[in-house]
Amino acid sequence: MSTVLLVLVLALPVARKRGRRFAIGSAGVALGVLVLGLLASKDRLREEWYLHRLRAGTAAEKDHAIEKLGDLRCLRAVPLLLESIGLDSAPPEGPQVLTLLDVEDLVQPEPPASPGRRPRFQRPNMTQARTLLDLLEECLGAKMASGGELRAAGPTQLAVQAPESVVRSVTSVLDTMRKVRRSLERMGEPAVAELEKLARDDSRSPLVRRFAEFELACRKSSTPHIVLPKGGKGFTVVQRETVAAPGSDETVYVSVGDITGGQTQLRVDLLDGSSLVERSVTTGDVVGFDLQGKRFHLRVKQLRNRFISDDYAVLILEEED
Repeated sequence: MSTVLLVLVLALPVARKRGRRFAIGSAGVALGVLVLGLLASKDRLREEWYLHRLRAGTAAEKDHAIEKLGDLRCLRAVPLLLESIGLDSAPPEGPQVLTLLDVEDLVQPEPPASPGRRPRFQRPNMTQARTLLDLLEECLGAKMASGGELRAAGPTQLAVQAPESVVRSVTSVLDTMRKVRRSLERMGEPAVAELEKLARDDSRSPLVRRFAEFELACRKSSTPHIVLPKGGKGFTVVQRETVAAPGSDETVYVSVGDITGGQTQLRVDLLDGSSLVERSVTTGDVVGFDLQGKRFHLRVKQLRNRFISDDYAVLILEEED
């Protein structure tokens, strides 16, 4: 019995020391978890702050929030960003003035240029200009009903015939659209999925859904793509001319050089000037190229020389099964 007591007395300091070590270790682990939790919640707190500024801040605070929410890649902000595109409340007073507004950056997003190259094609897009026009008219509502006029002056310009207060309102909407687009672009591809959801969400206002559709259409129009019917699509290219590839929505271009001696120079280019194909071909040749994870074949069906009118090439574009 005395021996057992002696062992317990001798072991007590060791047990206390081990207990202290265990307690210190547990506290360290808890502190680490707390720090990680605080770091993880930091961005969440910032998101909530900027979302609040976007909902209830001043004009300058809203502009700052739009930028920061893009930096934070806050997908929850996407519907609020579209809802932030609005007008000031200034009444449409004063004489009407004619103002031309450049909207090229909104209707025709510039593709990233390849190193050492410049974009080779200018692609007017009246469809996007008219869509933007419809959006602005819906935003303006009663302001334009007071006698003002808003129209497309070309693929990349809008003409506003209205009092200066209305012109300022239109300019304000366009500036906000540019800021929202930059914010969405910083969010990357996940923002596209959010825009697609908004475009289909009947619980959202019609204007928000239309803004989402407009952004999606602009993104599609600047991303190289080809969508073909089964069996491919034939088309004709006059020598020394360039045409849009079938099914590309003017994002991929095919060029044919001089047709001489049954041969010609064939090119397939993207908007940024980079080439997918650049080689000499003759009748019957098949040229392959890859785009967006798909394999396409461009078949030279015929090279025609004509005495009176221009020579031309008959081509068939097919997607590989």
